[in-house]
Order: sequence, then structure tokens, then C-alpha cells
Amino acid sequence: MIHSMRIIFSCGLFFALLLTADAVWADVKVTDTGYMEFKIGGEMCVVRDITVDTGRRIFTFRCNGASVGMPLLVQMNWKMNELCTVWVNGERYFEYSGKALKKGFEEITKLSVTANATEVRLEAVQNGVQAKVTLLMTLREGDDKVLLAVKVDPYHALKQTRIVMECFPSTDEPKNKLTRAIATLRQTQVLSPGQKAFTVKLGQDERWIFLHDAVFDLGTPVNDTRKAGGGCALFYNPAEVMTAEVFMSYYHSDVCFTYGPEIKEMHLLIYDFSFEKSNHDALEYLKILDLKGVSTNAPAGRL
Repeated sequence: MIHSMRIIFSCGLFFALLLTADAVWADVKVTDTGYMEFKIGGEMCVVRDITVDTGRRIFTFRCNGASVGMPLLVQMNWKMNELCTVWVNGERYFEYSGKALKKGFEEITKLSVTANATEVRLEAVQNGVQAKVTLLMTLREGDDKVLLAVKVDPYHALKQTRIVMECFPSTDEPKNKLTRAIATLRQTQVLSPGQKAFTVKLGQDERWIFLHDAVFDLGTPVNDTRKAGGGCALFYNPAEVMTAEVFMSYYHSDVCFTYGPEIKEMHLLIYDFSFEKSNHDALEYLKILDLKGVSTNAPAGRL
């Protein structure tokens, strides 16, 4: 069913909740708008937003019937309309190809929500020629991340799977001064303004990536023109991947993982440090998580 547009959070309330550091976590809360109608350029479009408040962070997932994006915490960092795309034997799944028109709307991605007081799971399923692909996103009480499991049920011999995530770290302007950077436990790579795009290859001893802007940082003084929202990060399992790469361009950074035919389930942990951590603090936090042995294993079956 398509519902008329309604507002879930006021901006002031959202940011107040986002910035609050609670000592005791509240129950997980979820709000599902169903497919809402909105008008743009004289045409009626539809979109569905699912907002999850873990008691520590608030995430919104947006579906247009095909792709699943993450527009909140902010519209920067992970692509707001397309958290990830999955390629199976060269066929692309969960691609964002523009706003969904109400006329002729087709829900090719089936998105379901299961929730209790301590955990919410969003399951997005898309069928194609090569496979059925499932994105399972789990959020837990008091947590600050999204546990993402990607499952591939192939209809033909599985040759290769790729997961691609497009990122606009921290801010998207001014475009001529953006200084895109990534950091891992072993290396830091920076793309300076005017420098030619390049690809960073990650080794087997690297299992997390921090994507940020080296100049525009949440940690700068309030009135500094280099103030920005904060970067984002992910953990992955090097034992699962054939290759792990980050394509660095002046505007966005794309993370790409390639998996062999023996891997039919992949696991990532997704972080967004918007309005929370400076580059320095985020990097130190990731190092601590690494030392603690934070795992990308599949979410435990609590529900």
C-alpha cells in the first residue's frame, strides 16, 4: 500500500537524539512509513523510509522499490539511495536508477522488517537471472553500527560476486578543495585536489577501512571553514575476499570487495561517525575495536 507523505522526526528532535550520549540504552525503536507519495517535477513518486533508533544512534534506510540506501545519519558518507550494489556473475542487484514513479511502480526488491525490544532486522530480497540476493541488515540495542550480511543463492554456476559501496566522506563541498583519504591499520592514502584518481589495494592483514576527508574534519573549531560532519568506516573479513580495493576520486571513494565462487555469504560492519567523532577520534576508536577483536560474523539468531 502507498501512503501519503508524513513527517516522522523534526530536525531539532533528530539532532538532539543523535547527539545524546546515553549511559543506559533504551529499547530499540523502529518506524516504518510504508511507501509514501511525493511530487517532484510534476510527477508523483514513491519512497519508503524505515528509521531505527538503537538508543545510541539513529539510522534511516530508504527503499524506492529497487535500491536500499541510508540517508540518515546524514546524506553524506554512505550513498543515501544505495548503500551497496551486488554483482553476481556480472549481473547487478540493488541498483539506484533514479526516483520511483508512482505510475507503473514495481517493487522488485521485497523489504521486510522484524523487530523486538533489543534488535531490528531489515531483509531486502531481489531476484535476478543469475541469483536471488538478500541484504540482511541487523541493528541492536545500544549499538552504533549496522551488521550487514549479503547472501547469494545462485541459479547458475557461481563464478564471482562483487560488493560495491559508494561513499562521499564527511562532505561534498567545496569540490575543488576536497581531500579524500582512507586509513587502515597499515596505511593512510590521501588524494589531494587536482591529483589523478587511483586505486588502493588492501592486504590480508587489513580488515577495516576509515573513509574521511583529510582537510574537512568534524574536529576543527566551530567557525573554521573546514568544518565537516565526520567520516565513516567498515569492517570486513579478509578471509572471505579475493580482493579488497578502494577507488579514490576527487568527489567520492568506492569500496569494492570481490569474492570467489565458494563464498555465498559475506559480512560487513557499517559505521557512520557523523556529528560524533573527529577524524582522530574515529581512527583511535577503530583501532580499539580492532584490538577487541570486533567480528564480522553473521548476526546471532536472537529474534
